[in-house]
Amino acid sequence: MTSLAAKPSISLSRIAIYAVLILAVLLYLVPLVVMLLTSFKTPEDISTGNLLSWPTVVSGIGWVKAWATVDGYFWNSIKITVPAVLISTAIGALNGYVLSMWRFRGSQLFFGLLLFGCFLPFQTVLLPASFTLGKMGLASTTTGLVFVHVVYGLAFTTLFFRNYYVSIPDALVKAARLDGAGFFTIFRRIILPMSTPIIMVCLIWQFTQIWNDFLFGVVFSSGDSQPITVALNNLVNKTYGPGLPDTLKNIELSIKEGEFLILVGPSGCGKSTLMNCIAGLETITGGAIMIGDQDVSGMSPKDRDIAMVFQSYALYPTMSVRENIEFGLKIRKMPQADIDAEVARVAKLLQIEHLLNRKPGQLSGGQQQRVAMGRALARRPTKWR
Repeated sequence: MTSLAAKPSISLSRIAIYAVLILAVLLYLVPLVVMLLTSFKTPEDISTGNLLSWPTVVSGIGWVKAWATVDGYFWNSIKITVPAVLISTAIGALNGYVLSMWRFRGSQLFFGLLLFGCFLPFQTVLLPASFTLGKMGLASTTTGLVFVHVVYGLAFTTLFFRNYYVSIPDALVKAARLDGAGFFTIFRRIILPMSTPIIMVCLIWQFTQIWNDFLFGVVFSSGDSQPITVALNNLVNKTYGPGLPDTLKNIELSIKEGEFLILVGPSGCGKSTLMNCIAGLETITGGAIMIGDQDVSGMSPKDRDIAMVFQSYALYPTMSVRENIEFGLKIRKMPQADIDAEVARVAKLLQIEHLLNRKPGQLSGGQQQRVAMGRALARRPTKWR
């Protein structure tokens, strides 16, 4: 005789829990719904309606124009993300296997030091990575971005795999060794088939981190090598769609050699955007930028021979005044004797000889401004602002 299982009772507390969960889901989905509704609206709908209103006329022209603008950058992100995810996951798996199953003297110390990579902010690796990519000839390339993401992600993937593998009994490895299996055979035939859960964790983690990255993309890429996150930012910064005002429109300037140009206008009128476009820090969506007889629209910033004094001065905080001034010269592999002479020249010109060994944080605002000017002048650029 079989007994029927009692049906679970529906209590008020259970109803309240589900109601709260459903409300939380709806609130979480509101930004996605707004984004999708807006993407199918015409500019007139966007300017006259409210965020949650249905499109008066469903239009897909926004999707078509957006894809036509960023399709190349989308594939850049694919070329950056897929290999970086696969390589960092594979190396992390091998590292975790070694640190958990084939421990050596000092392996715990090595693992502890490796963990520091999990706590390093993105900003701390920008300068070392710039030097390394420059030495390797990978600056402003998708391959360079793959390299940066692999190196930065190894600390995380190694941590994930190591902590997963320590739960696997050592006896499995010992038994395989007795059966005659070697290091890589054990890894491939015994450990990897058991690693599906942690592999999926690492793939999801690395994919979301790399695909959504903006900082590395904007620093280590330029022109046609930029990922889609940077391209979308540049797109939003310059044009806002048909029927709405462009940030820069019908700009035509002709500056002769030796001339000075002063741009005056209210905040938000596009002065900084125009300067960034000329310098190559933002991509243009139309027209051309000519320096002499050369079209530099697609050239990277370092190849345009332009120096800038930023409004915030943008001095490297961990470098001394001397190191800030000579940084661009070292990147261009100028002989050290010439670098020293150039630093001495601009330091004397700007009367900052006594500040060369100080850090930017030890300077006043006026002194920081002179250092920023010295860094620009030391390169002897053909154009600067």
